Amino acid sequence: MKKILLLTGIFLLGFMVQAETLKNLSLISGVKYTYLDENGNDMGNKAYRDKTGKFLVDNSGKTAITTKWQRNIKRNMSILFEFPIPVSPSEVDLLWMWGHNDKMWFTNAKVFIGNDKSKLMEVGSFEHKERKKQNSVTIPIKLKKSSGRFVRIDIFMKADVKHFMMAFGEIRILGSKAEYNKVKKAAADPSTVVINATRHYPSNIFGIGEKVVIPMMVKTPNRGPAKVKAVLYNYFKDVIEEKELSAVKSGQNVSLEFVELPPGYYELEINAEAKANSGKIIKGKSKMSLGVCKKFHRTAEEAIQAGCRMGIQTGFGSSEGADAFGLLGLQWIRALLQFGPNLDRYPKQPYINAKRLAKKWLVDRPFNSVLEVKTIPSWCYDEKRYGKRPKGTKWCATTVPLKKPYFKYIREQIECLPKNQHIFEVWNEPWDKMTTKEFAELCQMTYEAIKAVRPNSIIGPNLGPMAHLVKVIKDGGLKNMDMLSIHPYSFDFKSSPETAQLRKRIQAYRNTLKKYLGKELPLYVTEFGWPTPPEGPMANSEEHQAQYMTRAGLIMLAEDIKAIIPYCMGQPETRANEKEHFFGFVRKNKEPKPVLIAWANLNRMLEGSKYIGDLWLGTDIGAMLFEKDGINTLILYTDGITKKIFLRPFCDSLKIVDIVGNEKKVAIKANRLSLTLNDNPIYLVGVGDELKSKVIKGTGNRWSKIYKRSSREAEYVSSEAGFLDGKTKLKGKSFVMKSPMVPADDASAEFKIGWNEKALFLDINVTDNDPGNNKWDDTLTWKGDGMELYLSVSPDTAVPGFLKDNDYQVLFTPYSKSGRPGFVCGDTNHKGKKLTGVKYKFVKKSRGWEARLIIPFANFPGLTPKKGVRLALELAQDDLDKSHSRIQLNSNNRNDNWSNSSVWSLLILK
Repeated sequence: MKKILLLTGIFLLGFMVQAETLKNLSLISGVKYTYLDENGNDMGNKAYRDKTGKFLVDNSGKTAITTKWQRNIKRNMSILFEFPIPVSPSEVDLLWMWGHNDKMWFTNAKVFIGNDKSKLMEVGSFEHKERKKQNSVTIPIKLKKSSGRFVRIDIFMKADVKHFMMAFGEIRILGSKAEYNKVKKAAADPSTVVINATRHYPSNIFGIGEKVVIPMMVKTPNRGPAKVKAVLYNYFKDVIEEKELSAVKSGQNVSLEFVELPPGYYELEINAEAKANSGKIIKGKSKMSLGVCKKFHRTAEEAIQAGCRMGIQTGFGSSEGADAFGLLGLQWIRALLQFGPNLDRYPKQPYINAKRLAKKWLVDRPFNSVLEVKTIPSWCYDEKRYGKRPKGTKWCATTVPLKKPYFKYIREQIECLPKNQHIFEVWNEPWDKMTTKEFAELCQMTYEAIKAVRPNSIIGPNLGPMAHLVKVIKDGGLKNMDMLSIHPYSFDFKSSPETAQLRKRIQAYRNTLKKYLGKELPLYVTEFGWPTPPEGPMANSEEHQAQYMTRAGLIMLAEDIKAIIPYCMGQPETRANEKEHFFGFVRKNKEPKPVLIAWANLNRMLEGSKYIGDLWLGTDIGAMLFEKDGINTLILYTDGITKKIFLRPFCDSLKIVDIVGNEKKVAIKANRLSLTLNDNPIYLVGVGDELKSKVIKGTGNRWSKIYKRSSREAEYVSSEAGFLDGKTKLKGKSFVMKSPMVPADDASAEFKIGWNEKALFLDINVTDNDPGNNKWDDTLTWKGDGMELYLSVSPDTAVPGFLKDNDYQVLFTPYSKSGRPGFVCGDTNHKGKKLTGVKYKFVKKSRGWEARLIIPFANFPGLTPKKGVRLALELAQDDLDKSHSRIQLNSNNRNDNWSNSSVWSLLILK
């Protein structure tokens, strides 16, 4: 690993002279280094902007070069170097980068050395006493004679009002030429054994009863023999089998064989060790995942006849991944009918058209599809309606096309498809891309164009927010439509389907269609899922992904979703804290994640089954009964807890199948079965018909982890006189907004609420250590410093996961690009609607701002303010600093207020 630590063009004469006599040991390839926190834990190089090697800075997590917030803060830096053998360095040189005044210098530095990194001895130090107004100074630290594999440099800066930062351009550990050559030789001795294990096609999926064989090759640096140990784990981390190969020749093809593995998900860990030229033992490690599942060999038509409803969205998919899904019987896909990139920007990338789509997914492979109709080529663009097409845009997505060329284009595309592909989805998540009238017109035009070519087609739009759906219905967008597609993600991509009330949200779509369209439509789910980024705010385990997807699939089968197509087949997995890189069912290396095996098992267990109903077995227990060919299957699980139960299954024996397909037969004595339930669903196959009589009406409110909204009170304000000037204060309770993730002096707020028959009163005091960062206006002011008011005038009709017509999101700020204060709705229901008659006063301060607002209730139709009336209200503080990206604090500590009015706290008018 190349060492840190270059700033191009900065070399001091004294530094160069020094380098002639002493050699830089820290730059030898193979020498490792890392940054430590105050507890000695590895912080990762990114903590010090070392990704580019441009600067070493302090560990406060902020940008270091020009900001003022860092003043008067203590900070330290600790770097641990690890050498392949013990070294005896003579000196450590620090290249100090910034010293423009007499107090910007670091305070002291110390060097430690030893062979146990937890017990190092101090061998040198530097205490800064000179006060020079200069930068780019080399600080040499002479070391006592010592030896060790680990060298740690600790640098400390005391708190001072003029301390800006701690920044180094380079850190060097120096030793003699002989020492340098010794370390270089040791580092050149290969440190690892290379293990190459070959993946079984496709995606390491083996059939039930198939011998599991993993071909592999071990390579050692001196081509000597290696000792290999392999351990096979199941989904539950139990050791299933261990194998040892005592003398594997370097480069020899060998195999690990596992006979008659039961169905399930497995992880294989292979460890190898050998002797290097130096005589020391070197090691290597390799991991892979695999699945043992039922394999299907059937056509797309046969899958439909069997009752298949499950599949995958093809995003980021590969041919190998597609073959795996086909073999597993997951034979529904969602794919783009056509898609055109910006050809000026990507001239070598051909657009995807139906001919290529059909070849890849629908002819060579046995899939049924929901085909997304979205983009149009330039010759369908309506310049008369929308003006001249933007330069470089050869494909359009957010406009209504010219009818005649659009019909011709759709005909050309659909005629490329096999006759059995006839389900089409209009657009993807259009709610903030065009007006509801435009979208309704586009829906009807697309419907007519497709029906003209393929009359037996099933066509429907993709829609999401409830109020937006209602407006599209009222604008005629769902007239004649055959279905509706939805994307019921969990609000934070972490909460379980039960906590996110997935079932109620699906039922809400049906109720809304019945109310405003006069009938229900078949529902198709063309996106949903849980990502598994290992880091960041949405970090999630692969086990949770498998559990939540299985339970969501159960809910959707019970709710009669016609096709269940999650997002997505595979993803890039390059940014560890980015959720959009980890939704995949197949890893970047094309091996399965646990979710793929759990998803395939759910399909195998319940394909073609009829949902009978739910049972009540107690709070926080899911119990769903299905039947197929006279055999009853009961599925049981919990949400985030472990529960022991006794079940009366009304049978003499049954088969228990776990989440990934492993099964066992159980004899039942005295109609009593003891079970321990957890997040992993289990299938009880063969329970008695008597359980059908136990089915409850509806689904019941069984989940205790569902968020329960809190309540607040608003005091009555008899007169507004003096309120805006701060002379008259609200006397009610203060509500505080803060987060354990953000220091209170960085971002926090306190507010009080009042009311009278005409208006809502808000007195808000905002703390912000860097106020005024907002370069947006109106519906975009949430991107910078400002506030959001969430207000519902009909809280008792809230639908989990949605906003309704009577739910408002009002944006305002004392800072904006134009100087306008805002008071405009930013949600998709009322986007762009400006509030009228608002009286306000903003007071800007050096570390925050105040807002006193009088907002007329006339802006919120359907409300008659009087004592005892219930509203719902939350506030959100948007904070954008020069030193960090935008963060948001919510008064109920939720992050889904923008889309879920059912979590807004009740507000009682007192």
